[in-house]
Amino acid sequence: MSSLYTIIAEHRGGTYCCQVQASDEVQALKHWADHCADDPELLAAFTPQGIRVLQQADWDDLDRPTPLRGLVNMWCASISFSQALCLINVVRTASV
Repeated sequence: MSSLYTIIAEHRGGTYCCQVQASDEVQALKHWADHCADDPELLAAFTPQGIRVLQQADWDDLDRPTPLRGLVNMWCASISFSQALCLINVVRTASV
């Protein structure tokens, strides 16, 4: 079953939001990372090198999003690129 996920990324003082459809939070992050280069705002903010880092992240294991304690359908992940932290929140918004 597919769900709608909202991805909220904070990097170098900017906040970037998008929505993707995926089967789970890990697939949502992979789908988002694969399509960052299609978003001119993200491409400008993250740089091509940063987007490659996102696309090559080990979302299944080492970089796996962590469920937020006490909350339902919310996860947090982080990764560093361009000498700065990128904090990523994933919210399962709706079943579709």
